[in-house]
Amino acid sequence: MVDSFFFDRHCLQEVLTFLPGCERDFALGAWSAWIQFKESNTKTAMHTIWILGDQLSPGHAAFAGHAPGTARVLMIESKARGSVLRYHQMKLVLIYSAMRHYAQELRKSGWEVDYYTLEQGLTFEEGVRGHVRAHQPATIALAEPNSFLETVAIEKLGRKLKIEIRFVSTTQFLLPRRDFHEWASGQRRIVMENHYRRMRKRFGWLMDANGQPEGGAWNYDIENRATLRAWQRAGSPRAQTPLRVSPDAITREVIEMVEREFAENPGRAADMWLPVDREGALKWLELFIRDRLPNFGVYEDMMAEHEPILFHSLLSPMLNLGLLEPRECVEAAIDAYRNGRAPLNSVEGFVRQILGWREFINGIYWYRGPGYRELNSLSAAQPLPKFFYTGDTDMNCLHHVLRQDLALGWNHHIQRLIVLGNFLLITGINPQQALRWYSEMYVDAYDWVMAPNVIGMSLYADGGSMATKPYAATSSYIDKMSNYCKGCRFDPKQKTGSDACPFNYLYWHFIDQHADRFSGNPRMRTIVSSWLKRSETNKEDVRVSARGFLSALT
Repeated sequence: MVDSFFFDRHCLQEVLTFLPGCERDFALGAWSAWIQFKESNTKTAMHTIWILGDQLSPGHAAFAGHAPGTARVLMIESKARGSVLRYHQMKLVLIYSAMRHYAQELRKSGWEVDYYTLEQGLTFEEGVRGHVRAHQPATIALAEPNSFLETVAIEKLGRKLKIEIRFVSTTQFLLPRRDFHEWASGQRRIVMENHYRRMRKRFGWLMDANGQPEGGAWNYDIENRATLRAWQRAGSPRAQTPLRVSPDAITREVIEMVEREFAENPGRAADMWLPVDREGALKWLELFIRDRLPNFGVYEDMMAEHEPILFHSLLSPMLNLGLLEPRECVEAAIDAYRNGRAPLNSVEGFVRQILGWREFINGIYWYRGPGYRELNSLSAAQPLPKFFYTGDTDMNCLHHVLRQDLALGWNHHIQRLIVLGNFLLITGINPQQALRWYSEMYVDAYDWVMAPNVIGMSLYADGGSMATKPYAATSSYIDKMSNYCKGCRFDPKQKTGSDACPFNYLYWHFIDQHADRFSGNPRMRTIVSSWLKRSETNKEDVRVSARGFLSALT
């Protein structure tokens, strides 16, 4: 049960934004009086605030109504939780180091922190049980967990230990889960663009005085599609400041622990390069706004070898941990636009990623329920190729993107969707195996973000309830937007045969397999019709090429 009184004043002010001034002041006064009454009646009762590893927010709602001396903080590094999947070593370093830095800052602020390290070998249950036995808290409060798995496990744990565990509304997202559910329940079709527009109106971001979108358009995608060749003609611009953080003493200790405890996991802990605390995350945001945001929009869809970041924000690892909050990221970008430091097309594109897509994905996750991750509407059954964990493939685009992921634990959205997701879709890879891989290999991967993105967006495994068409494509888009094809042993111009780019015949083989399904899709009807009009000889060439590739895929 969510305790609706556990908001801090900042959160409550946002909730009451649209009330008239006198009513808002009355509500804030009543809230303050209630907090004072609550504190006066609970001075002898110690409470616990349990901070999960992906909830390291500076405005964590569970602290509202408490001060050092009225509550203790509990944090647990559980190896059992860290071993659910073979997570990229850098992701484990990021989480455990960020947790230890967060605990350090809490102690500096006067909080008592009961911290269990991974070396102690405790599960969540053992850590909570030991904490309860030692401190006998009246209640345990924590922010709503960010996954169904953790929600169910923690509710079960509370019943088992016979202690009240209260979930407080999370501050890591702008939209409460119930709000999205109510909106989605009233929609004939749940479309991200509709959600995005209502969010813009709700928050008044990039809206003019007449309630219309800034600049007269809701999005500027048409300005944000520069190709690799356009980037090269512009002199191949790059950001001035490299994004890399040198590990401090705490992080170096965590690196040694991860190398020891998770030696068989992919990636290299020693190459850790991301911020692990609030100060570092804010610096990362500042560098993006100053150095990358101005060119972010126009070049956001292009790809280039040896340029993994270019103008991308790379804020998702910190956002998804709570080290950054979505509001401050959005407002920093809008402020740059208002002050002439970034163009509207870049700012709107970035705002849409957070206010639109991130909020939408989280809403879909909680709206569709835990069974969503098990969907497989296309009956895809091909096993995930082993080279997804090594990058050892002759397809240069896959080789480059996979090696980048191994090195950094990160790819940008076009690499994830149009290179990797596209390949997994048209080869018919089992969506649950694909979801497992995405969840393991990215530093910003959590169930709430990966399940909808993989099952719904990339692999069309939900039958189209989220995406209006499958994101399938031949080699032409990759050839236009990148230089991957130039160094490839396969020819993007050839359509079938041993030297043809596999994306070409795999795409049409995918259409062939699902022609009946897609013939009724308005966005796919013309493509299916084009396939059906081909000669039988051409169709068979496609099928033979595809079957040969798939039979050799390991």
